[in-house]
Amino acid sequence: MAVSGGIAYSASPSPFSGDPGSNADIRLRAFDIPTGALLWEDVWDASTRSLDDSVSDIAASAGRVFITAIGGSNSDQPPTPFWVVRAYAGSSGTVLWEDRCPSGHASRVTATSTWVYVLGACSDGTDEVARVRAYATATGKLRWEIRIPNMLATNAITLSNDRLVVACIDTSEALVLRAYDIKRGKFLWQRKPQTP
Repeated sequence: MAVSGGIAYSASPSPFSGDPGSNADIRLRAFDIPTGALLWEDVWDASTRSLDDSVSDIAASAGRVFITAIGGSNSDQPPTPFWVVRAYAGSSGTVLWEDRCPSGHASRVTATSTWVYVLGACSDGTDEVARVRAYATATGKLRWEIRIPNMLATNAITLSNDRLVVACIDTSEALVLRAYDIKRGKFLWQRKPQTP
């Protein structure tokens, strides 16, 4: 869930009724916090095929809500999920913009009034590479992108003033923390605790 401007946003895959797949779509709902009234609902087939989709994360800021999703999460054998980011107008549910990568996963999202930051992995044509992407909140225009080599998993992303901090797991199964400047994506530091 995410909350902004007196509205609570809830996202989940639905309905899910089978294995390996049941064409579950993504259901995003907006609720008025004082009354609990359902303001709007969007049911979204992220994969645009008969494949299950899943929600990775959700964030809301300045009257907009953002979803990171995985399209085709478990129906292909072997699975071939892909990165999906979608932005909505928070009060109406109007889709503002969408970004996709044909192979990978968008795992975490955080947002300010002007920027949206997404952590995940996207294929460069041969290998899946961990990435951070920064978008303009209103238009979805890609402001910058950072590639993070040799990562197995992308776990968390957070903002602190003018710093963006991400947490990943590298190929040795160790935790890696990396910090970037939020405006240009300049790499600032990396820490890797000795204990995996």
